[in-house]
Amino acid sequence: MANYAVFDATGNCGSSLIDVLLKSPNKKIHAYCRNKEKLIRMIPVAAENKGLQVFEGQIDNVDVFACCIRRCKAAFLTVSMNDNVPDFRQLKAEEHSNAKMPKVAVLSSCSLEDKLCRNLPRWFHWAVLQETFVSYLDLSAAMVEAADDPDNRYDMKDVTVHNTAGSAKFPVWLPPLAFCGIRRHFFPWLHPYLPLLG
Repeated sequence: MANYAVFDATGNCGSSLIDVLLKSPNKKIHAYCRNKEKLIRMIPVAAENKGLQVFEGQIDNVDVFACCIRRCKAAFLTVSMNDNVPDFRQLKAEEHSNAKMPKVAVLSSCSLEDKLCRNLPRWFHWAVLQETFVSYLDLSAAMVEAADDPDNRYDMKDVTVHNTAGSAKFPVWLPPLAFCGIRRHFFPWLHPYLPLLG
């Protein structure tokens, strides 16, 4: 049975990863989140599923993080951050020198990788920075496919996901989210007065 660690299990992509992984009975899931009760409210099967173990803690809690990834085939880091937190080098140093680290799939915006956006017009590149129109389940399925690839074709590579099955449903929350985001960007002093939408 392969073990998979999902970080930010209560986020959109993390909870979608859990949904995708739960469809395979031969996969054991280590779900890392800050609030176990929130995870159980979002994914009620998490309370009684023997194939899902919940690890509760902050992302910088190296001890809990290390327990979560121990003996995992892959770790999905879907936490939104720009730093190396938690520091995988520190985790490797704390483990035995012969311990095998899991394959790590990091969720990132394609807009940050120039080679994935080089054929896009500038205005569209700006739009990609705001939001993408790929479902979280599609993105999660692609991350699992990359982690499970027996030929390791995706190792150490930037991979993008494109919607090929027709148009994705336009998210109704996108216009208010973009509108608030633009106001926050150009008028940061408004931040305390704007609603939290994301």
